[in-house]
Amino acid sequence: MAILAGPARAAGLESLQQELAAADAAWEMTRACPPKPGGAATVTTADAGDPGTGSDVARLLADLRRALGQRHLSRVAALEDRSHRLLATMGLAAVVLAALFVAVSSRVLCSLRTIEASEERARRRLAQDEERFEQLARLSGDWLWEIDLRGRYTYISGAVEPYSGLAPAACLGRPLAGFLPADARGRWEAALQGLSCEPTAVLEFEAWCRRVDGKDACVRLTARALPGPVPGDAPVGYRGICQDVTDRARDRMLRQPESGRRTSTSARRSGANDGAGRRAASAAKSSFLAR
Repeated sequence: MAILAGPARAAGLESLQQELAAADAAWEMTRACPPKPGGAATVTTADAGDPGTGSDVARLLADLRRALGQRHLSRVAALEDRSHRLLATMGLAAVVLAALFVAVSSRVLCSLRTIEASEERARRRLAQDEERFEQLARLSGDWLWEIDLRGRYTYISGAVEPYSGLAPAACLGRPLAGFLPADARGRWEAALQGLSCEPTAVLEFEAWCRRVDGKDACVRLTARALPGPVPGDAPVGYRGICQDVTDRARDRMLRQPESGRRTSTSARRSGANDGAGRRAASAAKSSFLAR
């Protein structure tokens, strides 16, 4: 089988198919032209072109089919092996990715729980601080407030009802200076417009007003400007506290006449002392010149 042992065995699938087709054609020609009985064998085109007989051609075809089958099987096996390796690699990569996903997800969930716990603690502390400030403001008779640029409440907490006649929640959206007299209201609004956003800028304003129960009261409004998101911009609102300083204001009013009397008495004494000194100096000068 020189054909199988030669270069044809190592050729590609296309060359093997061509050889198989040629062998099939030769076999068909041999069957179509058998030897005549009693005579010499007729040499056909297939016999002239092929050194073997019909049985040789059959064996050749069988060998070619086996060779093609083995080549096909080897290719199929190689493809299967490559597919198995690829699937194994993909499976390993999937396992690694799944492990990474689980690890990252657990870390993210842990971080989210930590952030949520921190936010919850911050909210509780803020609520406690607000409650503490509100209680202190109520005990002291003061109220805390925040207003917008129009002077209307955006936040309020404390004892505002004796002055405005409204509960703190009902004051939201209403003007802060609504309980002040008209002249005091104008002075307050003008002073508030001149308040800057500097950290040290504080406005202290005192005015007399009439409480809901009809009593006169002196209140002190202490305010700071709320700066905007960009440094140097105009304020976006104001924050402060309102205190009842009626007792202190009355004490100041009572002390003013006494202070005035003490001042005039001291001035008279100082004038008398100055006159006596001038007279003594003049007498000493006259005595010195008379010598």
